[in-house]
Amino acid sequence: MLDTSLRFIYPCSFLMKRTCFLGSSLILVLSALPSFTRAAEAQSLAGTWQIRLDPKGLGLSQNWLDPQTHFDQSITLPGTTDQARLGTPCRAEPEISKAGLAGLVRKYSYIGPAWYRRTIEIPKEWEKKRITLFLERVIWESRLWLDGKEIGTQNSLSTPHEFDLSSITPGKHDLLLRIDNRQQFDVGRSHAYIEDTQSIWNGVIGKIELRATPLVWIDQVHLNPDPANPSVEIRIGNRTGKAGSGNLLLRVFSGNNPSEKSVPVKWDAQGGAITQPLDFAGKLPVWSEFHPNLHPLSLTLQSENGQDTRKLSFGLRKIARSGMGITLNDLPIFFRGTHEGCSFPLTGYPPMEVEGWRRIFKILKQWGLNHMRFHSYCPPEACFTAADEEGIYLQPELPLWTGKLDAPGDDNRVKWVRSEASRLLEAYRNHPSMVLFCLGNELQGNYRFLQGLLADLKKTDPSRLYTMTSNRLWILDAPAKLGEPNLPPLIDDFLVERAFWNKKEKDGLRGQTFLAESPNTSADLSKTLQRSPLPLLTHEIGQWNAFPNLAEIPKYTGVLRPINLEAIRNDLKKNGLLSQATDFTRASGKFCVELYKQELELALRSTPLAGYQLLDLHDYPGQGTAHVGLLDSFWDPKGFAEPAPFREACSPIVPLLRLPKRVYTSDETLSAKLEFVNFLEKPIPNVSPQWEIKASDGKLIGEGRLGPINLPLGAAIPSGTLTASLSSVTQPTEATIRVSAPETCALNSWKIWIVPAQPKVDCPNVHVTSSLNEAQSSLAKGGTVLFLPTQGSISQRQDTSFLPAFWSPVYFTNQAGTMGLLIQNKHPALADFPTEEYCNWQWWSLLTPCAGSVVLDQVKRIQPIVQTIDAFSRNQKLGLIFEVKVGQGRLLVCSANLTGDADP
Repeated sequence: MLDTSLRFIYPCSFLMKRTCFLGSSLILVLSALPSFTRAAEAQSLAGTWQIRLDPKGLGLSQNWLDPQTHFDQSITLPGTTDQARLGTPCRAEPEISKAGLAGLVRKYSYIGPAWYRRTIEIPKEWEKKRITLFLERVIWESRLWLDGKEIGTQNSLSTPHEFDLSSITPGKHDLLLRIDNRQQFDVGRSHAYIEDTQSIWNGVIGKIELRATPLVWIDQVHLNPDPANPSVEIRIGNRTGKAGSGNLLLRVFSGNNPSEKSVPVKWDAQGGAITQPLDFAGKLPVWSEFHPNLHPLSLTLQSENGQDTRKLSFGLRKIARSGMGITLNDLPIFFRGTHEGCSFPLTGYPPMEVEGWRRIFKILKQWGLNHMRFHSYCPPEACFTAADEEGIYLQPELPLWTGKLDAPGDDNRVKWVRSEASRLLEAYRNHPSMVLFCLGNELQGNYRFLQGLLADLKKTDPSRLYTMTSNRLWILDAPAKLGEPNLPPLIDDFLVERAFWNKKEKDGLRGQTFLAESPNTSADLSKTLQRSPLPLLTHEIGQWNAFPNLAEIPKYTGVLRPINLEAIRNDLKKNGLLSQATDFTRASGKFCVELYKQELELALRSTPLAGYQLLDLHDYPGQGTAHVGLLDSFWDPKGFAEPAPFREACSPIVPLLRLPKRVYTSDETLSAKLEFVNFLEKPIPNVSPQWEIKASDGKLIGEGRLGPINLPLGAAIPSGTLTASLSSVTQPTEATIRVSAPETCALNSWKIWIVPAQPKVDCPNVHVTSSLNEAQSSLAKGGTVLFLPTQGSISQRQDTSFLPAFWSPVYFTNQAGTMGLLIQNKHPALADFPTEEYCNWQWWSLLTPCAGSVVLDQVKRIQPIVQTIDAFSRNQKLGLIFEVKVGQGRLLVCSANLTGDADP
């Protein structure tokens, strides 16, 4: 019998157990050290500030700089005007429309300048020190005045805003901030500046504080994480105006004992730099998803001006391209990723504390994922720190999603993009989790400018891999095509693509092709991948839309209102379908789980592939209510998916079975090739895979053992052929094939359907017809009719697809938009058709194509046996199979394709 005692757990206890041998003292050190901190004097400015909104932009002309100017409202910083309930209240009413279903709306909206004022006091001890104001995150432009004198302007969307206040004297001072969240540069629909997800808030989030250092200080720290040659470059700032010398103390923690090294340093009037190796502590263990080893590092600069200390945690790792794959620490890796578009419904902005991100990354690992892509935005420091600790591979992006780059007269924006890229890299480059970097989403325009920027970034920091854009919207065919005048040579390290284009056709890399061929688990994308000149991650795979979960409406207690969900709820109630809302979510969601599994396995069967980026493990609240996640926007379960089954196809080691089809007859012998994917840390010898086929009632149809085989690292590892006779099946049966490898933690399963080769069809006195006239005539005589309508014979019909809506039926209107089936699977009409309560692969031939679904809005008493779940933008009552009494006659309507021959 199949050994199922080893349930699929990630990380697998014996192969992926962490090897961080940290004593309790070091654990305390690590918990006290964020990735990068300054052990300097700091004064938090968190608390109450005075605020005055300036919607007409009159503050400068009316001299609000004057400390006597009245500010009549207050706000708590860190925070936003939305959280303070300042701005224009939302007066929108829920409605079923493109605007009403666009997404969440801000309860209080304000876009424009806002002035923030408070009195600060500089202690006497800070005299003759370098003093700065630190604002961790702002949208978009901040201007600072001190005692009426302008200090400067900052405009980063991705990194902290810092102002130099070194001329300040001890005592009380008037601090005035003008924050303008209006668009400063055209970044397209970047998730750093969009209402679809985080909202365009005004305020300051994260740390807000004054900092003091000596006039000679540690300005920048650049780590080289190469395990073979780790080093650190320290850049020294100098405000004294003269050269000097001092001492640099380095302390590296490995195990329980710190190792120290002291070196002399010099600097000139402008400052200086020194590079030091980090191998004096002995060989340090490397960082990876399996062992996210972090090593605390303390740097102290001592001089006659005082002492400045920087503390950070670093990880040693080497990421590299290897042929058409990617390696980490010289081992092949596969990116199992998901998308994050800055969706945080309670605050309208990303978590600024480590714990918020740690929760998300622990959820990712629960579901078998090891990677997160940040769509056209960069998360804050806390995110990188949590990913370092949890072993998650990150791909941040510049805040760009635009097709207009480097147009004539665009010099200021180009300069800002270059500056933003440099700032982002400088702020987060020391994090081992930042293994990939991208310039933005679906960028178009001057590709030579983008490639030039990419080249500069690679030269600045070669410790990670770079790509120009996620999903190129230009011709990327064979290498010979790259010589065209508008296409610069590729200097990317990897690609993120959804298709390859040429002038005649598009070869897709995602599962929207599932309609094109009958269900199987043997197809792959390997032929298309041969066209890629670089390692490739598939872009935004999935996007299977489930019916929105209306039960989550009460969870929106923060700054955003789920007006879209309210509109759907109201419409369902009006149409008499509200009682089915939970059923719609569950049934459509379970079908999405099947589709995501198929999508993941399609990627795993395809070689050479470096990974995938899902869209999405969790819901996207905007763009027409794109509830494509197995989790909601809060990263909570929606009730139709569990991590353990999902991990069967989403883990470092996965069995794959190449089934040519899903539906069999009992006179066939099932034959399928078994493969493994192994992206653990080492090969696994002498593996003997076990398999079994069991009917849903528990009856054993077949079982066996293969091997023994060796599992090297990599994909598409041949592991034998599974063969089983199906002759013991005497009635229509749903069965499950399970494969496990007791020597590993690998387990996977697939559903198939088996029907008798010579089925008994006994339907006496039933008139089967596609003619409406024949049906009416038979019913008038009290007959029993099975009516199989054609499209032309249904006056009120809705196009119906086997696949659910892609992304959103509101955002993409050129699709059927239906969302699966809700099935009374115990109904006598389905007694010989094994099915769950939701659509699955055995329904493919019945729906591809079909006559559509019958609109039953006007017939309230009919409850369909098989109900098509309509798009949430229509909420019609749709029947695919239903019965009704007509006079003395009985009518069963089935608009599914019963006359096709694709499946038995």
